[in-house]
Parts: sequence; structure tokens; C-alpha cells
Amino acid sequence: MKHKTYTPLLIMLVAALACSVPGSTPAQPTVNALPPTPNLPFSASPAPQDSTSGNQPETTFSNSVREEFDGKISPGLGWTWLRQDDSAWTLTTTPGWLRINISTEGYLNGLPSNVLITNAPQGDFDIRTSVKFSPSQNFEFAGLVVLFDEKSVLQAGRAYCDLGNCPGSGFYFDNLQNGSAVGDNFGIAGPSNISQIRIVRQGNNYTAYYQTDSINWNVIGGHTVVQQPVSIGLLAAQAPSAGAFAEFDYIEINQP
Repeated sequence: MKHKTYTPLLIMLVAALACSVPGSTPAQPTVNALPPTPNLPFSASPAPQDSTSGNQPETTFSNSVREEFDGKISPGLGWTWLRQDDSAWTLTTTPGWLRINISTEGYLNGLPSNVLITNAPQGDFDIRTSVKFSPSQNFEFAGLVVLFDEKSVLQAGRAYCDLGNCPGSGFYFDNLQNGSAVGDNFGIAGPSNISQIRIVRQGNNYTAYYQTDSINWNVIGGHTVVQQPVSIGLLAAQAPSAGAFAEFDYIEINQP
């Protein structure tokens, strides 16, 4: 599917918040260091993946782990919750799925709760998830996140935006550095309830994909970040009000 670039939807959110109280300066959240997590069993010097400008072909991986959320979160993979709220996530409501309530905070207006992370592998990687989510309000988001520090992330997933040139309910890939949107915001319309989301790292380049037919990976967009990633994981955030939730079937971490 052809992709388009759009004015960063989250910059609009920040501007709206700033304009709501004339002459005021929004309070800045306290920034804490990311907690240490054990290294995953990946090679330190993987072979690079081939670069593609269109759809990403399937790749044979020499190192791969998958968290299935079958009644537990595997302790051996080093998972850590950032700003955990035990009442806002569950593994029992839908067996085999991790349900996370959509946080009302996001990386442009605070620090979201219940971000599930583990160490980013060294070198190139390919991370994937399956998310069940039908966003309907600005700027609900659920999907994958790559953290570079507490306020700098890449996030790719299902989201909603009906401002400006936003496509509404669809697939988005945002680059948020030091609390500000950087580069293009990528959005592609798509109403799928259950979607596969993927972020591929090749050096300093990150490409996000989505899949709705279990066959074809479609490009959402690409960003370049020079800073080394610290953590990777799952994010459900940016809800205008409490009550929405997203469910994740798995998260898979691969290296070639």
C-alpha cells in the first residue's frame, strides 16, 4: 500500500495543550533512568539485513525469542514494567493475551504507565507483535516501542488521529526525541481489529511495517536515530480519557 507523510499528529496535541492555558508553561515530568534488565541471548555481531524500499521479505533468523503471554510473563527474558499499575494490566481476561489499559499519558505529554520493556539486543534486530485494538479517539495508540532514554522513543502501531491530514484509524510510526516529534509522522488508514506490527533496525535506520492478511508486510515509514537503543517493548498510551484497552498476543524479538 502506498504510504504518505503527514504533519506530526502529536505536535498538534502538544500545541492544543499549550493553548488551553494562555501564558502558562506545562509542568515537566520527572525523568528517571531506565532500570537495568538482563541481556537477551543474542549474538553481539549479527550480519546486516538487506535494505528494501518496499515490502520487507521474510528473513531467516539465527537468534529468536518469543513471549506468548500464556498465563505468565517469562522471567528469564528480563521483562520490566515502567511505572507499573497492577490494576491496569492482566493476563487472565483473555487467555493467551496481555491486556493493557491505555494510559492517559504519552511521551509528549508526560510518561505513560505500564510500558513493558526488556534490553534492546546489540546490533540489528527485528521485533514484532500482534495487537488487538480499534482506536476511536485522538490520539490513542498501541504497539511497539524502542526506547533510547526516558523521553526519546520510536513507536509504531495502531492509533487514531482525525486532525489535519491524519487518516483517522490506521497505522502510525512516530519518532519522539527529548519530548518533541522529529521528522515526518507516518500514517496509513486501516480499520483492522487485529494487526501485526513490526520494527526492523538496520544500523541507525528503523523501518515500521504492518500486516493484516498474515502474508504481506506493508511499509508504514522509516526514521533514522543515531543514539543507541536501550530497551524495546510494548506501549499502550495517549488516551484522552481512561477506559480503553489493547491486547497483545505475543512479542517476538529476532536477530539475523
